[in-house]
This record gives sequence, C-alpha cells and structure tokens, in this order.
Amino acid sequence: MEALSKVTTTKDINNRTIMQIICERMKQEEGEDFVNIKNGFTKVYWVTGYNLKEEESKVGEMKGNLQKVLSEYNTAVNPEMGGRLDKYCMDRK
Repeated sequence: MEALSKVTTTKDINNRTIMQIICERMKQEEGEDFVNIKNGFTKVYWVTGYNLKEEESKVGEMKGNLQKVLSEYNTAVNPEMGGRLDKYCMDRK
C-alpha cells in the first residue's frame, strides 16, 4: 500500500509521474477500453482513505481490550482464579 502512494509523486527524467507513465502505456495497449478502467478499481479508491498504521494500532487496542475482558470474565466465574460460579453462568442440564 505504501508503494501505491508513491506512484503519484515519483517522477522520471521528463518530469512524468509513474502513474502517468502507467496510464499512457495502458491507454496504448487497451485503447478505448482504458477509459472505463476506473470502474474496476472502486475498492482501491475506498482503501486509499485508510492509514494502515492507524488500523494496526486500532486492532492492537481491540486485542488488548479483548484479553482484558476475557481475563476479568475468567476471574469472575472461575473459582480456581478467585472467582465464584454465579448461578447465571452455570450450565443448565
């Protein structure tokens, strides 16, 4: 994903971006079909709004919160961990 962000800023000796070079080449090869190519990349436009480092941080925070909740749950319902079995947590047979 980081490499994709560089295709619009990295330039050749003629001051053309990598994106311009790619588009020119694809237009030569695809002809008129190239005009509709953006329809195949709708998800790419959507994904470009996300920062992967921020998303990784959020996932890490959620994992930490989950571990905390699981630990608190196990402590609350497991007598071996100092908790007590609540009648609402016991299996009904």
